[in-house]
Amino acid sequence: MAADSISVILILAVLAIAAVVVCTLLVVAIFVLSRRSAPPKTQPLDLTIDIASLDATGPSGDIPQLTYSGKPVRLAALVVAPVGRSGAIPEANRLLDAVDQLIPGLVDVISIDHPVVKFWPGQLSTQGFAHVFFRNVKLPGERGIGTPWCSVAGKFKVDGSQYLAGLLCVAGEPNNLSEVAADDNDQWARVLEVRRS
Repeated sequence: MAADSISVILILAVLAIAAVVVCTLLVVAIFVLSRRSAPPKTQPLDLTIDIASLDATGPSGDIPQLTYSGKPVRLAALVVAPVGRSGAIPEANRLLDAVDQLIPGLVDVISIDHPVVKFWPGQLSTQGFAHVFFRNVKLPGERGIGTPWCSVAGKFKVDGSQYLAGLLCVAGEPNNLSEVAADDNDQWARVLEVRRS
């Protein structure tokens, strides 16, 4: 009887140890599989444009010339983004045509000024785009006032399609220009113009 009791106890002990080992292996397997199947963490996109790294030279005086509220400026950076998360940047020719329809002559200015050009991902809010632009393309001082830097950002429409753009400009000297959020084509036209003479 004592031998039978010892055998039962040994069998139960072996079963208990086996159960612990199996449970441990299951936990490890679940952990490893869950780590493999988890989507990789996406790094947030760096939308920052460091103004200190850009050429601060003012306008060359060449014609055509971009003006910001009537003051000659050089286009230092251009940001374009589609409207909506599923939106896409149009093909180059269509994009250039859209930009040139917004501000007639801007394509010629781009070829003269050679700005930094960035394409940002789609934005959920057309109203929020200007805020995101101004936060990532931070003008020195108090929103650029008293410096050569100024910017305008917002939405515009061309042929029934909406686009988002941000332009960073630099004048030849400190001034009172600042940031402007443009909500429509008329507001863009009140801020920016290309002079041809």
